[in-house]
Amino acid sequence: MLEKRATKTLAIFQNFYGKINNFFFTTPSPTEQVVSLMPKGTPRGNVLLSYRIERFLIEPGQPIPYYHYSCQLSVVMARIFVDLGFAVDIIANTNGAFS
Repeated sequence: MLEKRATKTLAIFQNFYGKINNFFFTTPSPTEQVVSLMPKGTPRGNVLLSYRIERFLIEPGQPIPYYHYSCQLSVVMARIFVDLGFAVDIIANTNGAFS
């Protein structure tokens, strides 16, 4: 009886620990994400834009961040490169994990 209870308690703990671990360690923070934009057709080359990424991460219906002009500036820069035919990867300028 005691063994069954210990086994059940251990299973509950492992399930809880797994969920907590997944939440904190497998969900990348916004500063560690990469957003990729592709042009129509074959890319002429690749561009890595290391600036502000917040504007690229919002979901439809969420308010657009306007707390600093650089959020919109990063969108304008990326759009210019895509319009010129380049594939663009956008990372946060604070992304220390990018390689």
